[in-house]
Amino acid sequence: MTSARKRPAAFTRPEFEARMERARALMTEAKLDALLITSEFNFNYLTGLVTPFWLSLTRPWFFILPRVGDPVAIVSEHGAVVMRATSAIDRIETWPSPQPGDEGVSLVSSTLANVKREFGWIGAELGPECRLGVPFNDFLAIRDRIQPLTFVDCSKLMARLRSVKSPGEVARIKLAGDIVCDSLDVLPSLYEPGDSERSIARKLSLHLMQNGADAVPYLISTSGPGGYTSTILPSTDRPMRKGDVLLLHVCGQIDGYFTDVPRIFGIGEPDKATKHAYDLVWRSTEAGLQAMKPGVRTRDVWHAQYKVLSGEGPAARGERMGHGIGFQITEAPSITRNDDTELTPGLVVSVEPNLTYGNGCDITIEEILVMTETGKEALNRRTPREITVIGA
Repeated sequence: MTSARKRPAAFTRPEFEARMERARALMTEAKLDALLITSEFNFNYLTGLVTPFWLSLTRPWFFILPRVGDPVAIVSEHGAVVMRATSAIDRIETWPSPQPGDEGVSLVSSTLANVKREFGWIGAELGPECRLGVPFNDFLAIRDRIQPLTFVDCSKLMARLRSVKSPGEVARIKLAGDIVCDSLDVLPSLYEPGDSERSIARKLSLHLMQNGADAVPYLISTSGPGGYTSTILPSTDRPMRKGDVLLLHVCGQIDGYFTDVPRIFGIGEPDKATKHAYDLVWRSTEAGLQAMKPGVRTRDVWHAQYKVLSGEGPAARGERMGHGIGFQITEAPSITRNDDTELTPGLVVSVEPNLTYGNGCDITIEEILVMTETGKEALNRRTPREITVIGA
């Protein structure tokens, strides 16, 4: 079985040029002379590089985007071919690697030292939800060599840049959502008595790949009598039994773009406590969806969701209840009580309330939307109004 769904057209060079120009506008606003990008997601987002070789930590990847002048990728000789084949970057500098004494440090330092200076600051991935893709000692060596240029955090800039999606990005998130929802819809037909969390996860993963997903790097399959206790527990080989509640939380990918869809199933009819918790969270999700309007702040969406759950006291978990999604499973912004992000066209964000009930059990429902000029558009099919019963 293969998916008949039409894939979005491939990204073209103007897509990445537009991203870099938007980045440069934000750099001027932040008074940065250049960005030094070393993490997989930001590197690929800005350049268009496509390779699974990020799994190797031997050879770092560097991308320098000057505010004025040509962008340059500094990669190992091993990475130069794929850089030329898949990216939108013309200037590519290389060094022979492995070379533990100097894995690109000299090349990067000299390139940064020669950028056109106006402010004296270079943006680097130093803040929340960022990771350096280079050994810290090498980063310190680069820092020392480029003085008096100074590294400052560019995490807010990159989060702001990536949070607003192009139509091509939205199309990929939507396709990933359609594929995942299709597979979850047929889950009851895949389940067989005696299945464990791990066996049902294998069946679902196979169906997702056959149905057109490029990859399924995140699939949580967890269950328990009367409810599951965590949304991030690893799967076990324990056979599921009647009375169990099963969570399948699936993040499939298309061209690197994620969807994020949890679904809850009862192995047999769930008990009253589980049904009550599910109903509350479903209605909280509905309140969040209704609150999602252009110009509204993310904190207002949080309060709309929390209002439905607040009567449950401590069971109403008041941390993040939604987040951005795109090249990563979770991106900026976060829907929290204090987050002030404005819902603007192109912003892709989820509504994700959750509740603790019974003996520490959890219920989570999530819906993904993109904001438009006039409202919003769903990027996954709405969660069923009641828990789907399988194996009855």
